[in-house]
Amino acid sequence: MRRGGLVLLAFFVGACSLGLWAAGPAAGPGGTWIKGGVNAEGGYEIQLITKQAAPSLFTIWAVKVYSEPSHSFLCALVDDGAPGPVVQAIASERPSAMATGALDDTHPLFGLPAPPVTDRTLRIEYVTQKDGAQSLFLLAELHGLNLNQFEMLSEPDSGGHIKHCGWCPPEFCGCVYCQGPAFTLCCPDCTIACEVIVCPP
Repeated sequence: MRRGGLVLLAFFVGACSLGLWAAGPAAGPGGTWIKGGVNAEGGYEIQLITKQAAPSLFTIWAVKVYSEPSHSFLCALVDDGAPGPVVQAIASERPSAMATGALDDTHPLFGLPAPPVTDRTLRIEYVTQKDGAQSLFLLAELHGLNLNQFEMLSEPDSGGHIKHCGWCPPEFCGCVYCQGPAFTLCCPDCTIACEVIVCPP
């Protein structure tokens, strides 16, 4: 198995202009941290870090990131051990950016077109395998976002809950433990909740 290599199907930003970590928790096993928005040069970029899950949970073959309601496929990170059909299926969806590498070692910073200004939700899906069966796992559906500047982290546990954390950059707003993927983060007041709520204008 090739480890640590990186294959890109879109422009890859070499310099970490968004910064790697802010104050707050880091991603644990099975978790994804993502930060994105307009950079100082006026371009749009997303940085993505995913940690491979514990074997008792599932194996993550790929991470897919969409903005909604347009369902724009912003980027994908595919583990270099993923079966060929998984890689081909994701590539056929034409994400704006895609990287392949060992999940724990590959931290892509993608340059890509900005999502539509009407999109206010970020959706993160895993392609997983457990006990030989492949499936989709909806990790997070973050509502209320201004996609011009955002930062979040989501991490499932073996009990069926998902820890969701959010930032109103650069402020860390805390974490909530939800029964599913949906949560809301309202900025700049740093309100975070498991429910889908309407943020103040």
